[in-house]
Amino acid sequence: MVSSRTQKINDHTIILFGRSEYLYKIEKFVPDLLKKYHSIGCNQIVEYFNDIENAIFFDDVGKLNITENTHLIAPAIYTQNSDRKSFKFLENHKNKELYEFYRNGKTFSKEKGTLNFYIHTPSLALNWCYQNNFRNVILAGVDLE
Repeated sequence: MVSSRTQKINDHTIILFGRSEYLYKIEKFVPDLLKKYHSIGCNQIVEYFNDIENAIFFDDVGKLNITENTHLIAPAIYTQNSDRKSFKFLENHKNKELYEFYRNGKTFSKEKGTLNFYIHTPSLALNWCYQNNFRNVILAGVDLE
């Protein structure tokens, strides 16, 4: 959990940003939403909306253009092998939380440091939100198909 979580209007609500084209229809509202609610972005969407608090990725990305303040949530396995594209990026980013992942779509993991994966990255993000006691998760740009 982000230990120094900034107080927001509704501290138990988080917006989970995916990568669907729907986000371009609401992009003018996003800056105000980011000021009011906690946020987590999946994969490269955090490069488009720089003020997202938490960034989570599952793919072995070479780098994300995020600030040092962005809380990065990433697979621990990518820090264990210097041949991984994201090794150097993760090594240098100080505000990070590493996790082990398991392919289990039936339940969320309650164990800190472990996230269950089902189909795509938003499933990991939902599991992280659950572990961090967010009661409400607003999905924005998350394809459920």
